Amino acid sequence: MEPPTQGNNELDFDPNHACEIQAFRNSLHSMNNEADKFQACIEMRDELLSRQTKLEWLCASVEEVMLAECAQYKKERSCWSTQSNNGDADTKRWERFVGAAKNGGELRKQCLAPLTKASGCWGIEKVQHYGWAYAGEKYCKVLGTAASRIPDWEEASVKLNRLILRRISAYWRSLILSVNPIDLIDLENLKKWPGKNEFEKKSTKGFRLQYQPVSHSDLPNGYSFDQYGLIVSVEVAGEPQLTLTAGAQYAMAQAESPNRPTSDHVAPVIVAPNSTLSPGAAVDSSTPSSSPASPDGGTPDSRIYSPPFSSLSATLPPVDDAVPSAASETGEPTRLTRFVSTMLDAISLLPSASTSNDTAPAIPEYNAGRDTPRKSDRLRSAPIPSYTGSTLSAVAKPIARKCLTRPTAASRGNHVCTCSHTVASELLSAIERSQQTCIAKDDTMAVKYGAQRNLLCMEHLKMYANWATISMLLHQHPKNTIIDPTLVPNPHPTSDSKDFTPIRKRRLSLPELGPDCKRAFGKVPRRDEPGTASIEVRPAEDCVDERPIHDAVGDALFRERVLAQLEQMIKQRSPKTWGELNNKVMYDLLSRSSQPVTAGSDDQMEAYYLTGEEAATRLACHTVLNGPIMTTNQQQFKWDQRKGRPIEQLFRRIGNLNRTVSVQKPSLDLKGPSYTEMRLIAIQDLFLKNTISDDPLNILDLRNPLPRSILPNFLIGEDCQLLSRVRDTVLGGATAERCIASVTEWNKWKDDEDWVLLAQGGAQTLTHQDSCGKDTWLTAQEGPLGFGWMSRPTEEERRTWSACPNGFTEGKLRYVILKPGQTIYFEAGTIHFVFRVVQHQTLFTGGHILRWSRVVSFMETVLNQLKFPDTTNEDILPWAPVYVETVAQLVLDQRSLGRAEELGGEEAIARFFNLKKEFEQELLHTR
Repeated sequence: MEPPTQGNNELDFDPNHACEIQAFRNSLHSMNNEADKFQACIEMRDELLSRQTKLEWLCASVEEVMLAECAQYKKERSCWSTQSNNGDADTKRWERFVGAAKNGGELRKQCLAPLTKASGCWGIEKVQHYGWAYAGEKYCKVLGTAASRIPDWEEASVKLNRLILRRISAYWRSLILSVNPIDLIDLENLKKWPGKNEFEKKSTKGFRLQYQPVSHSDLPNGYSFDQYGLIVSVEVAGEPQLTLTAGAQYAMAQAESPNRPTSDHVAPVIVAPNSTLSPGAAVDSSTPSSSPASPDGGTPDSRIYSPPFSSLSATLPPVDDAVPSAASETGEPTRLTRFVSTMLDAISLLPSASTSNDTAPAIPEYNAGRDTPRKSDRLRSAPIPSYTGSTLSAVAKPIARKCLTRPTAASRGNHVCTCSHTVASELLSAIERSQQTCIAKDDTMAVKYGAQRNLLCMEHLKMYANWATISMLLHQHPKNTIIDPTLVPNPHPTSDSKDFTPIRKRRLSLPELGPDCKRAFGKVPRRDEPGTASIEVRPAEDCVDERPIHDAVGDALFRERVLAQLEQMIKQRSPKTWGELNNKVMYDLLSRSSQPVTAGSDDQMEAYYLTGEEAATRLACHTVLNGPIMTTNQQQFKWDQRKGRPIEQLFRRIGNLNRTVSVQKPSLDLKGPSYTEMRLIAIQDLFLKNTISDDPLNILDLRNPLPRSILPNFLIGEDCQLLSRVRDTVLGGATAERCIASVTEWNKWKDDEDWVLLAQGGAQTLTHQDSCGKDTWLTAQEGPLGFGWMSRPTEEERRTWSACPNGFTEGKLRYVILKPGQTIYFEAGTIHFVFRVVQHQTLFTGGHILRWSRVVSFMETVLNQLKFPDTTNEDILPWAPVYVETVAQLVLDQRSLGRAEELGGEEAIARFFNLKKEFEQELLHTR
């Protein structure tokens, strides 16, 4: 069979692939050394396999969405194996898709755990930047092992650079033109390199390496350092790699449906990881190629996709100088949208947006009399993508050996900046900085200097348009989100004649600070923060007992969004307010957090996504959980959709709004209490306005005005009713008649069994345990909420954390994101924390239970909390002895009825009473 000719390739592939193949063939033709040709083949192989892996990962994630959101897909999927035998073409296409999704799912399952280790040790930004997820299963596993053994990136980068430099020098072969310079053999050696000592590899080709940072003078010609300090080819070091932050990814993922008319829809820009969003990446809709051409008219970069400029409305008025405001309910374009539209009208005149007939409108002449252009070299290092996606640095040392054909200085163009001298340097710096991350650092700056856009040179104008486009996408909202800044409080709230004073107050959203809990916080890089107040409410639907889906991608974006917002709020000084301390500690917690294992054997599981029936089964007698349970649709109570948001209805049900409640305020001084008292009428005003607050309120001790039907269905089993028995015993004594207790006594126990959590966006709650050894459930009513916990802590980790909760930096931190309608249940002693984005207020109902079969766990937790009272955000005294004595009495009653096995047997009962004696001794010492 004859090898395919160039003509065959043009028939077999689309124009982008044909150009790429031709470029690859030309690079091989230019090489005389077979070793260099083979090295180029390795590079191309790895690049194509990486693309295939990315596609399979994407297919796996998309199929999860299909299975969760499309009932017909789930039904049809089971029939395809039969239909394919009949030669059904569409079925075969589905089978190809499912096969790719299956491959991606299996690979992701194998790679997720080690990648989580690497992100927890070295940071998720490095995992994303270097594309380690697509390097293969073995690579990921070795990577995870190496990261866990050397968690400090500074130490790891010193060792990796020595290994990379040795590899370059030993084989005299250039690194692969990839953003990731780390080879598998580097990781194998890294995990064997102990401490900050000399490394010796004993083999037939053994070598020794000193632990010493590599300097620029040590680098061979053609190499430099990348943004994280690793040795890379200068072509890669000079290329602004695109690493989309959570804000941009979230906006793109939540962009409106492309089926909507273009008059009110802006298509999202979709950029593959590690690709370059270069000037001129967007083309007019009439351009025949499916992928944008490079600015110099060379080979298109098939990894860049953006909407044609014509997809944006071109008839909107020019932007004014005001700050962009949220879109109104009437669909009126925001100022930022109008600004982007105006910008893109101007860009459509540029040569890079030429039409298919190769005719371009004339570019208006620059008015020299109006202003004097400057000439600077600030754009001289701007990259032009080659077929490999790499660029050549303007300061590159010449490479001594010939390896691959790479762009020359002549092919790059001069890119001399000719912006007017009156253009603010602050604006130019912001424009150029935005190209590194493809998000707007400061939307208000774009509008502030909007009048100067006509004074920009061509290249800066293109960058300005890219920046503006992404900025607008950040202001797109999820399709199930309602933006309503006009909400106002009810001027005539209902009244309640009874005024019950709370009998206790929740303390700070973090345990009290001990004398040894000082932390050192380094400088944190800032991230972009898209922001506008919004509402997320679960629509009314029938209660279907379904299993919630673990949205790994959405959860990761939520976490990244919170991290980005925290970075912008963190001050580089010692904390002076509770909010400053909260933000710094929460940033550290989230930086170390990763997603839980939700599949596999019981000893591997870290969280359970279950139906209500499955959850009830899990909570049968003697069942021990390794993490929290997530369910959905387990609440019988339904909000009245005709009466507004759940938060609005909550205040209607509360009644007398002249009462006060304890409220945590981040702006309070660190030397004083973390909470203050506010009237409910003032709190209502703030929440119904629904604006983003710089001082978000966190109300953790609000009485529940809702009916008991908020209790999740899966918690009504017999084993979950111990707390109710404790209440009846304390209030009723020896009588079985209906309880007659004082209002204060009754409310204490009622408020223990259910309560309400209400918070503005951005309020954080740091690591703590719920007091008095009780299990907890939370159900989201409005707004998304991040829930994190320490997974399976060892006894040593638990003791160390208890001694200094805010200073503890070990342990395996996990997180999930709860959405309206979902319930989370976690056992006594769970070390957990809560985080929120600034855009969403949250309303949660919650409560406590005690399980008969877990009385030993209850006793262990209460004893530890008595020894370390700062581990809870509520005082456990004087109530802990009441719980302990009452539970002890009930345990004896159960044993006398012959039901000892329901408590775990005689051995568990003996263990309970031994712990009770320790508790009593510790209580005497405490008093």
